[in-house]
Amino acid sequence: MSSVESSSLATGVSVALRFGRHIAAGDQAAACQLLCREARGEWPPARIAEAVAEMSAHAGEPILRASVSHDGAAADWPDRRSDEVAWVYVALEGESFCEAVTVVVVREDGRLLLRIVDWGRP
Repeated sequence: MSSVESSSLATGVSVALRFGRHIAAGDQAAACQLLCREARGEWPPARIAEAVAEMSAHAGEPILRASVSHDGAAADWPDRRSDEVAWVYVALEGESFCEAVTVVVVREDGRLLLRIVDWGRP
């Protein structure tokens, strides 16, 4: 992996982690601001809140924190588009459970934003 790819991957992980931290804080509006135009249309704040509530309903407790492990991100994967820079698996944890959101980070208008948001563990 080149140093440019490595830097883009690290920045992509940072954006994905911020998204997860906004989810844990219950700030769906801030999370939505990290989405690209295409994803923002699909995931307005109210729909993000619904997805999080549905995903964590079994636990009966809130999501408290987000994390990305060292092997929870990739700069290359099958069907990767040229504008995509990172695939990131963000763990969303409560006191007694762990769920996740998987995202694809894209470059849009000079910024790194999230395009694909897939809720729940695979």
